[in-house]
Amino acid sequence: MNNIYDIILNFQNNYYEVYEWKNTDDIINIRKIPLFKVNDKDYVSLKENKTKISKETLNIIKKNYLIFDDENIDKITCLITNGKTAMGIIIDQEGYVIKKSSMLYDEEEEVISEAKNIEKIKISFIINQKQTNKSRIEIEKKEILLDFFKNTTDKMILKYIYYDYFLEESNNVKEIKTKLIKETTNTNNLIKLYNIISIFSKCH
Repeated sequence: MNNIYDIILNFQNNYYEVYEWKNTDDIINIRKIPLFKVNDKDYVSLKENKTKISKETLNIIKKNYLIFDDENIDKITCLITNGKTAMGIIIDQEGYVIKKSSMLYDEEEEVISEAKNIEKIKISFIINQKQTNKSRIEIEKKEILLDFFKNTTDKMILKYIYYDYFLEESNNVKEIKTKLIKETTNTNNLIKLYNIISIFSKCH
């Protein structure tokens, strides 16, 4: 493990590639941050899955983390690399990886270079659940759609959307909402549904 200086990170609940960052994101400059090297399998899990790190692994990270920060640790912010790519993560006191950040390309290259002579640590997981990896646009469109369908009470609007999408009529609001919400689980349907509801909401 080494220390990396002066980098830019953009922590979000989901991992977004750097080209998906937005100007409105809370992008931060970190003066100093510890770097841990892991194997390929553990790196992919931390990046793509919902994970909770074991107490034993968390203690190892905390022990090394304290070398750089003697204050009480509420959340651990660090860089993780497999020697080929790198990212930032935030771990809470329970061991959950709660936020992730991709890196600027030039800074990522610096981290990869720095990691060449670092020993790997083995991550032991309590929770390591595969998640469906979607782009930021897909995730945000789905959130907008779910919010719209759950909170819209105007029966005429719902009936119009239902007919426009399914090309059939229904007067059952509960059925309409249930079927439309179910359609958001299919990535191929998101754009079509999003375009339909944009007539009635400020999606753009």
